[in-house]
Amino acid sequence: MITVKSAIKKIQSNTKVILDEVIHIKESSDRTLSHNYNSSFSNPPFNVSSMDGYACKLKDLKTLPIKLNLIGISSAGKNFNGKIKKNETVRVLTGAKIPEGSDIVIIQENTSNKTKKSITVNKINKNSFIRKKGMDFKNNDNWAKPGFPIKIKDIALGCAMNIEKIKVKKKPKVAILSTGDELVNIGKKTKDFQIISSSSIALKTLIESFGANVTDLGICKDNKLLIKNKIKNIKNFDLLVTIGGASVGDKDLVKSSLLEKGFNLIFWRIAMRPGKPVFFGLLNKVPIIGLPGNPVSSYICSLIFVKAAIHKMLDRKDKIINESIGILGSDLKENDEREDYIRAKIKISKDNERIIYPHKIQDSSMLSILAKADCIIRRPPNSKKVNAGSKVSYIELK
Repeated sequence: MITVKSAIKKIQSNTKVILDEVIHIKESSDRTLSHNYNSSFSNPPFNVSSMDGYACKLKDLKTLPIKLNLIGISSAGKNFNGKIKKNETVRVLTGAKIPEGSDIVIIQENTSNKTKKSITVNKINKNSFIRKKGMDFKNNDNWAKPGFPIKIKDIALGCAMNIEKIKVKKKPKVAILSTGDELVNIGKKTKDFQIISSSSIALKTLIESFGANVTDLGICKDNKLLIKNKIKNIKNFDLLVTIGGASVGDKDLVKSSLLEKGFNLIFWRIAMRPGKPVFFGLLNKVPIIGLPGNPVSSYICSLIFVKAAIHKMLDRKDKIINESIGILGSDLKENDEREDYIRAKIKISKDNERIIYPHKIQDSSMLSILAKADCIIRRPPNSKKVNAGSKVSYIELK
């Protein structure tokens, strides 16, 4: 068996980064940016007013109240082009360019006796209410970091910078194949020995959330010829994920079927619980990850190993797994040489601390426990007993 860390390293070192494509920024949410983009101008492009009021010279306001001559108006999109002189003011609206010669906007609440030709300033506000040129972003400021998913807030900034077309990584094409004589599609009536194929539907959604396009190749019976036929078009994909048939039972035929097709097996079995039977290798230069048939095992392994492969294809720079620290709500016994991934609940204490309670049942076939879980506790190999109240590392589930 190899460690989880070693498995991730082997997967990523044998997976290639995919090509770029150009898309419109409005279609870029959650896509992985692959090129640097900078602003070609400053925003605001000049000093603007942040309030409705009157632009004037601060040095003219030494004695209050004071009457100022009103010489014009400046509004967003319609600037006042003159220059303010001694004891003069210009009416400015929010977003308007600040007239030359002024250095403060007196809000209208601090003025009185307004006419078409003059106003009286009664009080100086503490804030100048002037947004300086480039306050939001300056010319040549960077937009977003390559190697990270584009967020909605990034799109808003990019549009403000007038960045229209951008280079992103293409979405990897991932195929998933479920195997097992006992599996039937959702919606079908089951016989005594049959179960609904739930993993493929859940994993399709999960893998798509990693940034891939997923094709479900359906269910394949435990038959080598049928398995080989299902994967005959593997070159059309960037990654194949198989579900089931990864262990050593008489009906676990996926790995042996692949080997007969020339599959280069890089590793088989990982020191983790659940998920030990995972295998990885290449067939016709296409990476293949073989997941266990148990639904919880396949989910957790996808969260780690399939995500690691997708991250490499997208040349992502962020972490594969984001871990947080919480307080353990009940004792955990020591474990062995396998890294444990334990389903757990999160409760918030009176002190606003996150208390992590492991579920008592951890059977890898039980989706009901996974559905009730808020997170997964990750325990390193050979961990000693941990008492309630200790700090614990966990991965929050969506």
